[in-house]
Amino acid sequence: MSKADAFGQFTASKRGLWVLGIFLVATIVICVVVPLVININCVPLNQEIGSTQGIATTQPTTQLPTSKPTIPTTTPTTSSTPSTPTTPTTAATTPVPSTAPTTTATTPRPGTTQPSTIPPTSPVNPCLAVTENNRLDCFADFSFSNPSSCANRRCCWRPTSTGGVPWCIFSDKFNFYNASVQTMPFGIRAILTRQTFMPVHYGDAPNVIHADFQFQTNERLRMKSSNAWLFILGTGYQYHRNTIDTSLGPLVFEDQYLELTTRLPSTNLYGLGEHVHSTFMHKDFHWKRIPIFARDQAPILNANLYGSHPMYLNVEDDAANSHTVLFMNSNAMEVVLTKAPGLQWRTTGGILDFFITMGPMPHQAVQQYIKTIGLPYFPPYWSLGFQLCRWGYNSLNRVKEVVEEMRSYEIPYDVQYGDIDYMKYALDFTWDPVTYGGLPEFVDDLRAKGMRYIIILDPAISNNQTAGTYPAYDNGVKMDIFIKDGTGKTLVGKVWPRGNATFPDYTNPNTSIWWQELIVDFRKNITFDGLWIQYWGRHYDVHSLYGFSETEPTLKAARASTGERSIVISRSTFVSSGKYGGHWLGDNFSSWPDLAYSIIGCLEFNMFGIPYIGADICGFNGNTNEELCNRWMQLGAFYTYSRNHNGRGNTPQHPTTFGAKLANSAKKALLVRYKLLPYLYTLFYHATTEGLTVMRSFLFEWPTDPIAKNVDRQFLWGSALLITPVLTQNAVKVTGYFPDSRWYDYYTGIEVGIRKGNVELNAPYDHINVHVRGGYILPMQEPANTTYFARMNQFALMVAMDDMITARGDLFWDDGDSI
Repeated sequence: MSKADAFGQFTASKRGLWVLGIFLVATIVICVVVPLVININCVPLNQEIGSTQGIATTQPTTQLPTSKPTIPTTTPTTSSTPSTPTTPTTAATTPVPSTAPTTTATTPRPGTTQPSTIPPTSPVNPCLAVTENNRLDCFADFSFSNPSSCANRRCCWRPTSTGGVPWCIFSDKFNFYNASVQTMPFGIRAILTRQTFMPVHYGDAPNVIHADFQFQTNERLRMKSSNAWLFILGTGYQYHRNTIDTSLGPLVFEDQYLELTTRLPSTNLYGLGEHVHSTFMHKDFHWKRIPIFARDQAPILNANLYGSHPMYLNVEDDAANSHTVLFMNSNAMEVVLTKAPGLQWRTTGGILDFFITMGPMPHQAVQQYIKTIGLPYFPPYWSLGFQLCRWGYNSLNRVKEVVEEMRSYEIPYDVQYGDIDYMKYALDFTWDPVTYGGLPEFVDDLRAKGMRYIIILDPAISNNQTAGTYPAYDNGVKMDIFIKDGTGKTLVGKVWPRGNATFPDYTNPNTSIWWQELIVDFRKNITFDGLWIQYWGRHYDVHSLYGFSETEPTLKAARASTGERSIVISRSTFVSSGKYGGHWLGDNFSSWPDLAYSIIGCLEFNMFGIPYIGADICGFNGNTNEELCNRWMQLGAFYTYSRNHNGRGNTPQHPTTFGAKLANSAKKALLVRYKLLPYLYTLFYHATTEGLTVMRSFLFEWPTDPIAKNVDRQFLWGSALLITPVLTQNAVKVTGYFPDSRWYDYYTGIEVGIRKGNVELNAPYDHINVHVRGGYILPMQEPANTTYFARMNQFALMVAMDDMITARGDLFWDDGDSI
């Protein structure tokens, strides 16, 4: 049976799908501040010396057109005064911008240039004109800021007693560039010429920048730049609200420093990762600095962590009109959230390359974003089962004891892991014949009992084993796949393996061949089912891309070796990593705050296009306790990636280690998960075919509810299932918010009876509150101790009626493992 045939819908509703891959475009991009208006409302260019450039894009109120707009034949021109809008003549079937600026000048012919002029007037009090909320720091390198250095940058020195407020700021007339306009076959080009008297702030600056305006899709804009610029703006229908407004500050485009600022329509801001955030919606706009640069950092509040996701969602108004912005850049960067409210991008290199999706609703904007970066990977069915891991089992005998303990309590359990201690001397593609003797036979026995085994592989290959004894290094040298330093020598570092290590360059095509050959050969010894990878990267431009570059060839190798869909879990991620695997939230701590923060991390990664996501249940760092681990097992039963993982030297924390009470509580929660796996699997089908989120924020379902947009201690599976976990110590009750729908207790079927209000729910030791939304049908299946046996059991449907006494649902079903 084909997947299409297997996808049965209980209601006849289908969506047309379109998939957009990652753009491999040679041209470039950025929000250039020039008052060329094509599908945008523009702040008129004040062409006094030092004026601020400004562009504001807006969004549609009418239905999206089905065809691309035509380009107006009249070229907008710049002027020192605002132009009068006129409505261009359009064909009835072709949407075009509703307004375009006109001037008294003659319209230039295609390919010709209309120069701008600079009136001989001077700005009046440009420094005093900037309110405190609108201040932008002229000194990213603020430790060198003083009155003299500030003046040398033609900026304003304005000390203030308010902490955290910039002192050296841009004036409201600050501008690096003048502009001229010409029509082109593809649209309109602005040529930005740098004013020669303007000082260089950080490094060499190009004298000329091109700004090309093009149409892309009905929902997406692109803006890209190096020293030639592609600024893709707009679609062919009328906009009514500002989304991208660069009038707040100037564009800075210099060697190893790029900066662009946008005024935000509202402070309803989400995303920007990877970090531990204490709230789903960003709350601090007091010139809050958010670093984005991948590093191996244990998750602590506000620190930049393992992945780089410079993407945000902004809900602009009470009607929930929304857009997303992706800054496609892998260099070290930071985002500054300002009081305006504004958002300032700063990066130490690369190009300015922005993708904007226009929604208009939050879930639509995120769905469009996910389609832009690539639809997510479809995990195999077995990977939705519960998983168990520990760094520091230290012997195969201990692993066997844990497996038998889990079986003795009949706790649902699909996957056992081998962390780095299964290896000999921490060498990839080996196992320790002493402490892990018999590992191949053990894995075969697991698989015979319906379970799976995942191993870790680190991209750190020892370079000091006896020649001819370690093929991973010997073959790597022959194929020249290791990263080189600046002198052309192989880069050597110190990580896990005995001795020193070298690092594969996964951007080298030979590396994929080398990696796959090793993985295929190793599986002939140990029949693993999936791979778990770490990362290291030490290059200025691509450091944050290392984990991403490793993920795709690892998935290909896993599939080549297993012949199945398989799975890859990576700690380091970048934009589009979700196309090739899942992610866990890193080496978290066994603490109540980390328990709560994990929900926010999971919601953010669903927005980032990585729906297979979870935190280390019970915490990785530090010793957990029974109460915390119990509540975490309950919450973790509803992560999309459900794994209990513990660090070396910590007390054991698998569900049976605290005794029967916790073991039975964990079993109860996991049986709910396993019963709902057909529903969860179907959600992943929609994720991989339509770009929908799986673990979902209330914001996406009730976007105009002012309370729902702030909820981050509860979450949804899809549209229909509401989870309200206990996240505080010594609690036997929990308060949950119930948005405007009918709600039924999952366990009893009793209707809650309250809408748009808080409800105090009983939450005894062995209970996690789960509710079903009226209007939905959930496919279910009788659970078992593994997904292998559960898939043999009978199905059931849970039907929850809405106000119209109707319900709808769907089921996707296949063999669960085909590629």
